[in-house]
Amino acid sequence: MLCFKRALYLAPILVGGTAQMAASPFAYATNYVQDLYRIDLNSSASQFIGNIGFAAQGLALTTSGRLFATNSTGKLFDVTGAVVTPIMNLGALQIGSMDAQGNNLWGFDNTSNKLFEFDTVSMTFVQWSSAITLPSPVNALTIDSSGNFLAMIGSGTSNKMIKIQNGTWAASVINPNPGLTDLCEAMNFLSDGNLYAAVLGDWRYELDPTTGAVINGFYSGIHRDWADMTTDRHNVTPEPLSLAGLSLFGLALRRRKNQS
Repeated sequence: MLCFKRALYLAPILVGGTAQMAASPFAYATNYVQDLYRIDLNSSASQFIGNIGFAAQGLALTTSGRLFATNSTGKLFDVTGAVVTPIMNLGALQIGSMDAQGNNLWGFDNTSNKLFEFDTVSMTFVQWSSAITLPSPVNALTIDSSGNFLAMIGSGTSNKMIKIQNGTWAASVINPNPGLTDLCEAMNFLSDGNLYAAVLGDWRYELDPTTGAVINGFYSGIHRDWADMTTDRHNVTPEPLSLAGLSLFGLALRRRKNQS
């Protein structure tokens, strides 16, 4: 039988760090050895969740708490809790990156140079943009508070930060060289409006979303080769595993009360 003190110790772990989450923002991140992590964006401490069996080219957390990922051939998966559930084949797409707005996914296809919106409830495409002329592939993509898109394009170790207007699909350069140490593979806003980016060599940055300038740079000392990341920008409800942890914690409290 689980004792009360042990429940107190386990609850924050089972809830996926919920007790800590209020004070410390986090991100889910994948790398090119196919691992899924939960990263504390303040301390860079990481929690290994599991190996998902593919390098996620797009990763996005919806308001429903579901974590979606795409692979290199355009297949969509639900990878919540590192439990991989195939959803559907989106087509012959090369998705450079992905973000979520509500329960809809936005991604950039480097084959057609188009943005797409996909509804994860009806499992259908909502819309496609017109072709967007860019000098190099999109490697990182996020949605700002106005519904427009910030993207990192580049190759090798060079990066360029651009903005794409939703609806007109006009692209403009925000920063031709943000000064990142390696190729940017991931970028996402937090719920407080702070913008984070991550590069291949595990450097993580806070960026100014209006200028693309680096505010802070961090290195965790663990080389993970980021593939993509997604943050808790929606302040989502706990995943099913987390809810189970909360139920277990509540049961321990009731047992403690009955014993007193």
